[in-house]
Amino acid sequence: LPAMGPGSGVVVVGSRAHHQGALRFREDGSMDTECGGGHWYRRYARSKLCNVLFCAEWRRRIPEGPACVAVSPGRVATGIFAGVPPPLDAPLGWLARLCFQSPAQGAEHVLAGVSAALGSSDAACPLYLHLGRPAEASAAALDA
Repeated sequence: LPAMGPGSGVVVVGSRAHHQGALRFREDGSMDTECGGGHWYRRYARSKLCNVLFCAEWRRRIPEGPACVAVSPGRVATGIFAGVPPPLDAPLGWLARLCFQSPAQGAEHVLAGVSAALGSSDAACPLYLHLGRPAEASAAALDA
């Protein structure tokens, strides 16, 4: 952080899934990893909520910057279904190619977050971008 000069920014890759994320802590301060269930999507949503919470807390602690923004690039064909066994692998791969963005298209949305963060104070930079545009973060993410 001290090496980051004026105009620096931090971009964290997030997801709209953070809206479904849940986070709870036990009395001893440890995270309750069963909160929201142990299903892979619940764990994914919780991790994306933590990414947005990281940005919100960064902004609370360092309001003068560097700016910090969470970016959801949307659905990107990253090979997410590569480990799915037959016979589901082929239809899921086809569905991803049909409905998901290319990695280059997803990267454009992340670069929009870089542009928003560079040269901005946290006050001028949105906390959360989805598909390259400012979007509302979840209530849980705003409870930093």
